[in-house]
Amino acid sequence: MNTFLSPLSLERETECLKKVAQNDKEAKDELILHNMRLVAHVTKKYAVSEDEMEELISIGTIGLIKAVSSFKADYGNRFATFAIRCIENEILMHFRSRKKSRGDFKEKYEKRFIGQRILYYYETLWP
Repeated sequence: MNTFLSPLSLERETECLKKVAQNDKEAKDELILHNMRLVAHVTKKYAVSEDEMEELISIGTIGLIKAVSSFKADYGNRFATFAIRCIENEILMHFRSRKKSRGDFKEKYEKRFIGQRILYYYETLWP
């Protein structure tokens, strides 16, 4: 059974974020480790299988690391709110890149021809 560390208190989170702003690696690591539960929660929306869940947690962790590195407390948002958006964006970016790289042969083939030739090639190759 996989378990995650408990979330940080608001005071401790604020303290860690101030230290991260001063390039404290230990505070950054602490924020990442204590917010892994958030990554798992977000990835549940997108995962279909156990293998995919593990892959998405890895990708979501990259989003969490980016969130820790780029969070600005001056804007008035909570860190968790900002981190969720970063995690989701990283996962969605992964899906878009996977879709682009995988692509269906039929779709690629059809895009090469314009006008009546599309219909002709489609009917002869894929009856």
